[in-house]
Amino acid sequence: MSVAEAAGLAAFSRILAELGEGQSMSINELIAVCQLRRSTGFDVVRRMEARGFVTRTTDGRYALGPTAGAFGYAAFGLGPLYETAQALLSWLRDEADATVVLEASDGATYTNLQTWSAPWFRRDLPGLSTLLVSVAAPGGQEVARLRLLTGRQLDDRAVEETLALARKVAARLGEALMDAVQPS
Repeated sequence: MSVAEAAGLAAFSRILAELGEGQSMSINELIAVCQLRRSTGFDVVRRMEARGFVTRTTDGRYALGPTAGAFGYAAFGLGPLYETAQALLSWLRDEADATVVLEASDGATYTNLQTWSAPWFRRDLPGLSTLLVSVAAPGGQEVARLRLLTGRQLDDRAVEETLALARKVAARLGEALMDAVQPS
């Protein structure tokens, strides 16, 4: 591998990692946070966009594209969830005013697939409340879970309302897996 190829691969990896945090970014933000030369950043993002690894949002910012997301989810056997998760989990974030994390499960450990951050969310914020909801595959085994992080203490009614929303979303994700394994 040449030096230029290695630099391009490193830039590609950093861009995917940044956008994988769930926030769209401008090209200038990506260049700055990934510490890329301007020409390298523009070239790599252009190539990533052409192949569907990144996509532009309506305001011209960049977000993970369908190729990147499906590729990452597929590593855990969850490729069919990608498009459904994009719509439902951003909606859940907004409705619950919570940061929503989709974590894949291998039965023993959990791996963060993607995070939809609430506008108020910071990693170092103390006192976050956590709610967990399982996502089941067609056979009933847990293949993923939703982790909802709320920035305020919820009363019992608010917890139940938030869990009800999350359970509906988890059920729809399970249905998306079922749809993918059923013959057409």
